[in-house]
Amino acid sequence: MKTLLYILIFSIGTISFAQDPQLFENEWYLQKVITEGQEIFPPYSNFIGRLYLTADFIEVVHPSCEEGFYNTVDYDSSNPVFSIGDGGVIIVGICGDPEVINFMNQHYEVYYLDNNFAKNPFTYTLTSENGLITLSILNMDGDEAIYVNQLLSTHTILASQFLIHPNPVKERLTLSATKATPNLKIKIFNIAGKLLSTQNFEFKKQVSVDVSNLSSGIYFLNIQDESGNTEVKKFIKE
Repeated sequence: MKTLLYILIFSIGTISFAQDPQLFENEWYLQKVITEGQEIFPPYSNFIGRLYLTADFIEVVHPSCEEGFYNTVDYDSSNPVFSIGDGGVIIVGICGDPEVINFMNQHYEVYYLDNNFAKNPFTYTLTSENGLITLSILNMDGDEAIYVNQLLSTHTILASQFLIHPNPVKERLTLSATKATPNLKIKIFNIAGKLLSTQNFEFKKQVSVDVSNLSSGIYFLNIQDESGNTEVKKFIKE
């Protein structure tokens, strides 16, 4: 049985707040986004979305892409409702995979229209089952972002397995692995997220990727193993 976590009333000075302290005490990991009744899950098992809430600020981040936003937050004094500021400060990311970019945008769209206008007000619910706390945030359009307070086994963070050099590169980029990885699919994206090439490699410890035909600029190397685990590396073409 899911047990609704009772809202605890506490006060600072003469101001009363009806926010559950667990809202601020936990780190929240994105489980899925629900838009127009459709459940949308992260594109890869190792892709993480995180939410941080304090009494003054909200921050949504995607650590592997170093991307997200933060803004001020104001809570209703008597209900599980909050509002955020327009035009959140964007943390510019490094990911070039279109699937990842699309999912991150769907996550942001729970909070913002056109990455600018906040979809206020937001309501939230906290439920608990077998020690797992679930936080659901619902916007004014009925879209939801669902978070849990634990990193579930299907969302394990993988340590970096690959190294690339030289970086910046002129002609050939060398990819090295910290452990044996037999089969790899390597995609190259430009900074706008356009797929430029896809290559498959019978990989052991090292492989050379020809990038001589690329124009000078910033690119992303999307590395996927045969189990579907993905790692993204940014490189600069001279």
